[in-house]
Amino acid sequence: MHRLHLFESYARQSYLGALPDRSETQKFVEFFDVYSSLKMTQEDLKRLFVLDKEFDRVRELRKTSYMKEILNLDTEREKFLEALQEGKKYNPVFRHHSQPYSQNGLVEKAQELIKEFRAFDCFLSPYYIDKLEFLVTFGKIKKMDLDSLAYGRAMLDLYGGRVDPALVTAARRIISKNPYVNVNKASQDITAQELAKLAEQELKRLGYDKWKVVLYDNMIPRMGVKDKYEVKVNSEARFSKRDVPGLLAHELEGHVGRRFHGDLTGLRLFRSGLPGKNQLDEGLAIWKSLQVKTPKPNVLFNIALFTLLASKCDSMDFYELFQFGKRYIPDNDKKLFSKVMRIKKICHDTSLLTGDLEEQEYLAGYLLVEKMSDREREEILKYNIGPEQFGELDRVKAFLRLNELL
Repeated sequence: MHRLHLFESYARQSYLGALPDRSETQKFVEFFDVYSSLKMTQEDLKRLFVLDKEFDRVRELRKTSYMKEILNLDTEREKFLEALQEGKKYNPVFRHHSQPYSQNGLVEKAQELIKEFRAFDCFLSPYYIDKLEFLVTFGKIKKMDLDSLAYGRAMLDLYGGRVDPALVTAARRIISKNPYVNVNKASQDITAQELAKLAEQELKRLGYDKWKVVLYDNMIPRMGVKDKYEVKVNSEARFSKRDVPGLLAHELEGHVGRRFHGDLTGLRLFRSGLPGKNQLDEGLAIWKSLQVKTPKPNVLFNIALFTLLASKCDSMDFYELFQFGKRYIPDNDKKLFSKVMRIKKICHDTSLLTGDLEEQEYLAGYLLVEKMSDREREEILKYNIGPEQFGELDRVKAFLRLNELL
């Protein structure tokens, strides 16, 4: 029996004069002690919404566009591939943003919010604090010299320092069973504009009416999702008919779906997701993309390769990482460049021994999600949690229900 239903059952039995036995009474007392602390006063709820709105503004520190757009990508790709043909070593130098990264006092505001949440008796406060501390660290790192060794080390430490060796072993096993398949470029006859229309139709079918599809230049992935009701499509990308079902399932049913359900709480925390939610976000999106009638090729290969590349990024520059990747994609240098670029995209000078360890989260998340039951997958879709909160999901749901946030 669900714990909230159990609470209602206890109340009904008491009203009818049928008292539960002592063991049941003890269970009720334990339950009441835990769950009574989740109910907030109207005054505290109002304060929560005020703090949540301020938290949402502070999240601008992350500036995902700064990390996911390379303004000179085409030029640097040509330089790299030309040098490769001539037998020369070249490490691309990426230009990320036309303006310096500006924080506008948001690091200080985040630090103030951390203090406020520490003094605020709310079940959700630790989740806000966790995310705010990450943002403070991220903001400080981004003010460092992006071509310094200190910056590279700090970025690696931010995401745990290295890839778990067990995940590397799993990646190798997956690649051995799912080697790279060359895709016929001639079949990619759907333009970004056409895909945007298909995505808009699918958003309407799913009932995600707030979300809009927007074409972007200089994007690294072909599609992406922003918390602020946008599905981004790379204006220069092309797609095949086989791509579309899995891609829409990944981005819309997976990424938009979790944000849509989180938004229903009225709290930005649940729209953006609880700490660590990216892992389950990517895992669920990958899982959904594999459930379509004809999944696109290389889905499992790609997430395994990203993990292997990420595991070497702290010991190899761009060129060396590319040569490492050749053992897995030997015959498509342009495609391999795009894989390595995703690992080294945080660098200006890609000779720096660092990279984006976030790319391992696709595989780590998928390995968790594939083992779940359909009911569990439905719950992580609706509550936008991370792996660490999975064991606390009953309390998360109870908090939302007791405070009428669902």
